[in-house]
Amino acid sequence: MSDNVTLCWICKKNAATTREHRIKHSDLRSIFGKFGRGLPFYYSDLQQPNQLVQSLNARLLKAPALICQDCNSARTQPHDRAWEHMSMWLRFRSMPLHIGGRVRGDKIFKYNAQKEMLNVHLFFLKLFGGMICEAAGGLPIPIEPFAEAIMANRFHREVYLQFGKGDGTVGILPAQAITLPGGHVIFIWMYRIGPVVVNVIYAQNGEYWENLDKTWHPKWGKTNFRVADLMGPR
Repeated sequence: MSDNVTLCWICKKNAATTREHRIKHSDLRSIFGKFGRGLPFYYSDLQQPNQLVQSLNARLLKAPALICQDCNSARTQPHDRAWEHMSMWLRFRSMPLHIGGRVRGDKIFKYNAQKEMLNVHLFFLKLFGGMICEAAGGLPIPIEPFAEAIMANRFHREVYLQFGKGDGTVGILPAQAITLPGGHVIFIWMYRIGPVVVNVIYAQNGEYWENLDKTWHPKWGKTNFRVADLMGPR
């Protein structure tokens, strides 16, 4: 393989030729429907506000970090499907989410709930890994454990998820560093899709974070979680 070919950050074997949506395509389609009808859609980021979006496959809706076709389809397809199912279930359940309420994973996934919740965890590992790769100044987070977890279909010990009620907005809030009183640093970013928000937390040696009990992690062997208040300033 040519020295000029960029290798996929996940498998480190195949040429990286495909881009992943920042917000999953099925989430965007579910919320916005088909483009080209009615009001125009705009995308804003830290570099440029109000960029006209012509299609759900527009380049600006995809992350710059490249992965290979195999990792973007066959390898991570179960992770994508698990999140697509969970996303739809949370947004369209008969009783809207309420802050502090408990949600059971075996209600979301009637079969193999632990496996499917692990797949959701792995879906966010893929997005997080791409975010680490594309960070201009670099995030001081090692990428190797993310790739190893996806390749081995197992969890990353230091990445936690928090599922919460959102304010109706759609987008990604980039990773921010938070320094804890003891000097330890955690990184948090948000995936917002209307009434549902996922807080993704990288907490090295997570036991130092006092809010750990408000998150969910597959290593705890549970599929249930409490709905967090992630609606932002009000």
